[in-house]
Amino acid sequence: MDQYQLSECIKSPRNPTSPAPMAAQGAKICCIGEQQLCKSPAFVSVHTDSVPWIKNAHSSLSSISTKLGIPLRLWKYPNQEGKTVSRGGICGSSNQNAAYLMMEVDISKPGWGWAPPYWNTEIGSVFVAREDGKDLAVHDLQMICQFVVDQVQPKLETTLEKIEFGRDSSARARALKQQAVDIITWENVLKNDERNTHVAAEYQKRLAEMKELQRKGGLVSLSSMMEN
Repeated sequence: MDQYQLSECIKSPRNPTSPAPMAAQGAKICCIGEQQLCKSPAFVSVHTDSVPWIKNAHSSLSSISTKLGIPLRLWKYPNQEGKTVSRGGICGSSNQNAAYLMMEVDISKPGWGWAPPYWNTEIGSVFVAREDGKDLAVHDLQMICQFVVDQVQPKLETTLEKIEFGRDSSARARALKQQAVDIITWENVLKNDERNTHVAAEYQKRLAEMKELQRKGGLVSLSSMMEN
């Protein structure tokens, strides 16, 4: 059985980098350990009154969300070092959604296409709030993160391969980076969400049809039909 030791928030990190958000509603991106131990969904709505520690905690602004016009600031929940390793060697503090959201997409900055070290290891669960002080809808955050996983990260990775992982600083490299960044639009976020919603709906429809066939004795294996 996988074990995760999720420590309670006892104290806040020092050296604040930003004031607390003014919005009432933010969101939590749960790490793998919290999802498995607490049966928590990946994204949870969180009222800012429940996270007073962010006033004195280190935070970072997401470059990708800024490009979308909805700048998001992220804070790591403190005292999460007690997580152990889960099956397959995946660390309980792993949080792909947060790491990908923190990838740098400003082509004028070093480290383009990568998440900074602070957001690449020992992430744990993360609190997210809008920098503009407006409430953050969980579905908006989920759509953005899924778009980054499905579209942005693969595009950045292939672009880095084309420019030899940043060693090419030519005009060609800059143009390739710009092409990759240009896909980061709300229109593409919504298209990706619509595509995923359609796929999920089609899957559920086929699954219901197959179960009905199986009930009538016309289908031996659900998995065999799903592969068709």
